[in-house]
Amino acid sequence: MPQTALTPVTCPSCRRPFTAQLEQIFDVGQDPQAKARLLSGRFNLVTCPHCGFRGTMAVPIVYHDPTKELLLVYIPMELNLREAERQRLIGDLTNRILTALPPEQRKSYLLQPRQSLSLQGLIESVLQAEGVTPEMLAEQKAQLQLVTRLLQSAASDEASFAAMVRENDDKFNYTFFELLTASAEAAEAEGRPNAAAQLRALRERLLPLTTFGKQVQQQQAAIEKLEQAIQEAGGLTADLLLDQLLAAQDDTILQALVAASRPALDYSFFLALADRVDQAEAAGQAAEAARLKARRERILTLVEALDQQSRAVLEDAAGTLREILNSPDPRQAVRAHLGELDDAFMAVLEANLRAAESAGQTEAMRRLEEIGDLVMQELQAIAPPEIQLTNALLAAPDEATTRRILDEHRREITPQFVAFIGQLAESLRRSGRIETANRLQQLQSLLTAEGYPAGTHAPAP
Repeated sequence: MPQTALTPVTCPSCRRPFTAQLEQIFDVGQDPQAKARLLSGRFNLVTCPHCGFRGTMAVPIVYHDPTKELLLVYIPMELNLREAERQRLIGDLTNRILTALPPEQRKSYLLQPRQSLSLQGLIESVLQAEGVTPEMLAEQKAQLQLVTRLLQSAASDEASFAAMVRENDDKFNYTFFELLTASAEAAEAEGRPNAAAQLRALRERLLPLTTFGKQVQQQQAAIEKLEQAIQEAGGLTADLLLDQLLAAQDDTILQALVAASRPALDYSFFLALADRVDQAEAAGQAAEAARLKARRERILTLVEALDQQSRAVLEDAAGTLREILNSPDPRQAVRAHLGELDDAFMAVLEANLRAAESAGQTEAMRRLEEIGDLVMQELQAIAPPEIQLTNALLAAPDEATTRRILDEHRREITPQFVAFIGQLAESLRRSGRIETANRLQQLQSLLTAEGYPAGTHAPAP
């Protein structure tokens, strides 16, 4: 939870004093979400009770990340503090960090906090500690500025919007579209549905107008074509997959198909491809045989690259699990690694649990199950309200429980929540989690059919 305290401040608009609940200590070791709040700027936003001014208050801030041995302090210049007062404040803030730590965790870096001249400088120091280079920061800043200009142009002048898109075609890459998606999700989480809708609409509008966007659409179309062929054939076979991969018109489409079908690229697939090569050579079709061999080599290269990425991800996940298991405080270790507890981590955890069960290692099983429970508790605790409600509905053992949860949370079931359920189902379907996607689709149908969105029923008693 955020470490906030009542703090005396002066309104920058009317210059009258008042007190506000403000956050000055961002300690990732105590609160894993502190980093996200700091980087997003979602903190210390207040409303003046005298004049109604709404904005972020400039107050001293300390940021602490024990895993990176990083301690940063920012004292706003506009406070006009004398040096002695600055040092007193720095000492007070860092002492609050120190006293919250057990003696064995009090290291020398805590005695020499790095001072930032601006809040942006502090944020950039945090990002650089995460491996984000100044060049990457500059690129993201430029992309955000481009998004702002595009939104303004899209709302006012179609011709200038089209011209801006053409002039910046080389800037519309994977990171740009990823930024658009992340910005839309952040706006939704902050309760700004209109901003989220504008960002999503901009993304959809840019896809058919940009070189990269057209590639994304072509890849999506190729994957949908493969899924349709599988459905029509009643299942995936080596020959069906081979036909689709051989028909790929360019390398970007081939890459998308290989990534989507990696589990099926097994011995039987490559055996079927070898048979096609033998048939072409036996028929004297040298050019076709050469084409098939070249396509085989390219598929093998893509498969190896995917497998290397998967191995690296799983190795990182295994390292995180070892660190949590070896920690004297597993819950604190889980909190410190929340950002890394993804599907790969859960797969490694499950694999270790099965191995311990097979070997009859009851103590190892107990500890791994404890870690799994802690992970689920911590992830559920920090999840946005709509995720928490969705998880509760998915975990419901029967229809009666589902309806009870719906009645208890009737006010939270808005049209936006129903739309969110549908979007989540579609996303899970694309990632291959068909069973969960189907359950969510059924839930969305139930909500729509019975008019659960707030305002369509009287509140439950």
